[in-house]
Formats: sequence, structure tokens, C-alpha cells
Amino acid sequence: MRFNNLCSIDVGLNSVHMLAFVDDKPHFATFPVTYNFTREKLLKIINDFYLSFDMKFEGLAISVSGYISDSDMTVNYTTLSALNGLSKSDFKTLNCENFAIIRRSTAATLAGKIEYPNSKVLVGVILKPEIEFGVSIKNTIFTGNNGFAGGYYFDYTAIQGKILSSIINIINFYNPDVIYFIDNNINITNLFRYCNCHLPAFMTTNLKFAKTIYEDYACCFGAMQDLADRIKKVTR
Repeated sequence: MRFNNLCSIDVGLNSVHMLAFVDDKPHFATFPVTYNFTREKLLKIINDFYLSFDMKFEGLAISVSGYISDSDMTVNYTTLSALNGLSKSDFKTLNCENFAIIRRSTAATLAGKIEYPNSKVLVGVILKPEIEFGVSIKNTIFTGNNGFAGGYYFDYTAIQGKILSSIINIINFYNPDVIYFIDNNINITNLFRYCNCHLPAFMTTNLKFAKTIYEDYACCFGAMQDLADRIKKVTR
């Protein structure tokens, strides 16, 4: 993968993670999301990071939780109030030639595809602070009828008992060969034992449970991959 001169932002409920590749070197930054986090504060954080490199990036990608309209990339139905109504127009002052806002579940899945490019059906799973998942089938992100497929958007602390049953449902619905977790605290061994006890043996044959190597920046890498793919299509 080559992400030179690209910048990506991952906006979660607890923190904002940022990644920029300059001269093929990654630069990382993290900012906490506080109780009184506003749209203005979010935009200032993103703008300050983007402009701190004093260069013109080839593209900027932002991953968020919620529904994103196809026409103007406006964010709706999100649990973080600072994101409601966020759109491409909020970043016009950056004069960025290539721009994208994508769902965090999609970014997580694309990060998984970077690590496991030969997977047939890969499910990217975010467990905290909300449960979300995305699905890649034969290298195509499954979005459903209205682009909203794959997001549970349930508070992790409220449904911890449902996490295991959710994984079982994912395996039943999609029969993946890779389930890719953004949360590195997940106990893969216990999870696999649970699945083997509650599913027929053929459902878990050749199934791999994997943890991201990108730690807190997995969605940044996934969003950057989405942006790189968009740029590649434009330049063909």
C-alpha cells in the first residue's frame, strides 16, 4: 500500500485519531472528545492538523458513525452531536482536491482488507464505544439497499451480553472467512470456543478471528484506503 500525501481522520465517541503520510512517513495524533465537544472544535482540530504540515495533500478522508448521503456527504443519524450535519462543504477552505466522508464500519472493514487482501468475505467489527460492523464480499463493501447496512450503533456498556450472540449472527448471515476486530482487548481464544459450542463445525471451518495491527488508527488506515481507491478510479 502507498498512501503518500494523504490525510485521514477517524472521529469516534471518545477520541479523534488522525493520520497523515508525508514523504512516505506516517504522522499520528490523537485528541480526546470531551463532554462539551462541538462542531467548531472538531473542525478546528482537523484543520489545525491538516495545515500543520504546510503542504497540499492529495486527499482527505474522514470516518464517522452514522448515515452519509451520497450527494453531498452529509452526516446524519449519528450519536455524536458534533457530527450531525457535517458535510463536504465544511472543509472547502482546505481546497482539498480529493475528499471523502465514510462510515467507520466501512473504514474498519477496509483496514481488514489491507491485512487480509485474499479474504472472500471479511467482516470488520468495532466493539467500543458502539458496536458497528461492515462487510466486504469479494472485495466489494456491502452497503444494503440504502447504504446503511452493517451498523448496530448500540452502546457497548448497555449490551455487553449481546456481543457474543451478535458475532454468532454475523457468522450465520455472512459465513465469513475473516472476522476482523478493531478492539484489541477482545479474547480471540474464548470467542472461538464460544462459537464452536454454538455453531455447527462447518460454519467455523477456515474461519479466522483477527485483531488489527493498526491499534487505535485502524479506521484511519481504512479511510485512507477508501480515498486511495477513489483517486485511482478518477485517474484511470
